[in-house]
Amino acid sequence: MKVLILIFLFIFSWDLSTAQNSSVYRFPAARLSADRPDIDTLSNLNSKPVLFDADTVYVINQTGINHYLYAVNQVNKIRSLLVPISGLENNLTGIRLGLNRLDSSNTDFSEFLVAYQEKNRIQFLQLSRENSNLTNQLKTLDENLEKTNGILKNEKSGRMKSNLLWGGGGLVFGGILVLILK
Repeated sequence: MKVLILIFLFIFSWDLSTAQNSSVYRFPAARLSADRPDIDTLSNLNSKPVLFDADTVYVINQTGINHYLYAVNQVNKIRSLLVPISGLENNLTGIRLGLNRLDSSNTDFSEFLVAYQEKNRIQFLQLSRENSNLTNQLKTLDENLEKTNGILKNEKSGRMKSNLLWGGGGLVFGGILVLILK
């Protein structure tokens, strides 16, 4: 542990000694942004030591700068890819709304279909009852017609007998009357 502290003190004292040279670049706190370090400035210092007038300093080497710039490029590419994705999201939202409307219409149609089928079932039952009643009435009328035809046939044959009897009786009476009067 003592060795680490000694190494740290040595490095810190070397940094302070180089900071007092004329080759030191003073980086004022006014140029620092609270959100991000000024990478463009840090990358163009021509290998001079930097002295920051700030309470927090992030040391970034050239590899770190390259990684940072690569990350910024990748984020910009992702942002450019987000535009079509947000368009797709809008399309998907429109499709979802259309599907919800279609589902609602399907539900309404199903409800209408069930109500229509129930109404048709009730009308079919009524028509079946009326058809059954009409069929029964038609059978009754056929039976009554047969009875009436039978009665008319009996009356017709009875009249014929009666007419023949009266005709025969009239002929006999007429014959007797002609014989008597002659």
